[in-house]
Formats: sequence, C-alpha cells, structure tokens
Amino acid sequence: MIRENAQKVLGIVCNILEAMEKPYWLDSGTVLSAYRDNDINIYDHDIDIRTPEQFWSSEDIGEFVKQLWLARFSQLKDTGDARMQILAVHKDDVKLDFKFVYFDDSEAWYFCFGETGTVIHAFKRTFFDQLETIGLFGRQYPCPSPVQEYIEAHYGPDWRKFKVRASEAEWTDLSWDYMKDPPAAHTFEDFKKRKETVNVRIDRREKWTRSVT
Repeated sequence: MIRENAQKVLGIVCNILEAMEKPYWLDSGTVLSAYRDNDINIYDHDIDIRTPEQFWSSEDIGEFVKQLWLARFSQLKDTGDARMQILAVHKDDVKLDFKFVYFDDSEAWYFCFGETGTVIHAFKRTFFDQLETIGLFGRQYPCPSPVQEYIEAHYGPDWRKFKVRASEAEWTDLSWDYMKDPPAAHTFEDFKKRKETVNVRIDRREKWTRSVT
C-alpha cells in the first residue's frame, strides 16, 4: 500500500463509523504495524477494522455500505445479514477488511475466509472490555488492550517478523495462521464443537460496552 493513500482511507472509514456512532477498533496487521512500526506497513495489503456485531442492524449495514460507495469504494462484497465481513477497495487502491465480532461471556471471535476453508480467530473477551488508543498519522484510534498481548495472541511469538520485506506482501492472516499456528486460529468445525460443549452458540449476541481510556 502507498502510505499516503492508506492514511487517507483509514481516516475516511473511521470518520464514517464515528458519524454513525458505531464502536470499532484497529485490528490484525493494521494494529500490528501501528504498534511495531508507528506507521502503516507498506507491505500489507489492507486496512483492518473490527466492530461488535450486536451494534448493527440490517439498515445500519446498508447505510455503511452506501457511505463507502459515496467515499469512492468499489468492488464491495459483504455477507449480508450473516454479518461477518465487508470487503471493499477504494479508488486509491487500498483494500478495507471490515469484520463483525461476536462475543460470549469469555471470548470474542470473528470469521476469516480463504480458499482452503473458514478459520475462526478467537480471543479473550477481556481484550475488548476497555479499549485503549494507539497513535497513527497523528490521530488516536481505538485498539484492544493490552495491545502487545493481543498482537501476540493473534500472530504468535514471531509477530515482530510479520511482513517485514517485499516478498511477504501477499501474505494474509489466513496463511500466516496456518503456517505459525498462533492461539487465535481455530477451524470453524473445531470452534463450533468447542462452543457447543459449553452450550454457547457461535452466533450468540451479547451486550458489549466500549470505553476508551
């Protein structure tokens, strides 16, 4: 990604979310590079933003997609009422990966889709009980807390090595997870089975409160 374009697109999307009064946070490669590099990683392929699913109605999602179109996004793909993911590409060639996050009493999770199947990324719910902020391009953005512990849960102990050279530009979180097997990654089947053993449906919606220090 071109740094200036990524900065512009990140600001556009977050401005839309804040105008709609929707909670969100930076995630995955975006929060990793903000924390590790104090910058956007030019070898990354997208902007990663997450939001708690239960704050969104079907009408809200429609309005968000409309605002993305007005902001010059195209190639929009979304999972509709399933509320899992919206993918879009801005005219400045910056991709947005916007995922809806589900919660139960102990965990938060979202869905990652790839050619080899569906992966669940699951984390301790406490990462999201009280978000912190992280500086990027002179602006403070919400992120999970504590942020380094979250990054380690996401990428494993080698998180500092993720996408540090041009040859890794085409890596995705999906391929990284399968290669390094950090604690966050679960197959859809295994995660669903584990949740069923504690009588929790994977699409259960819980009250979730966001506060930023």
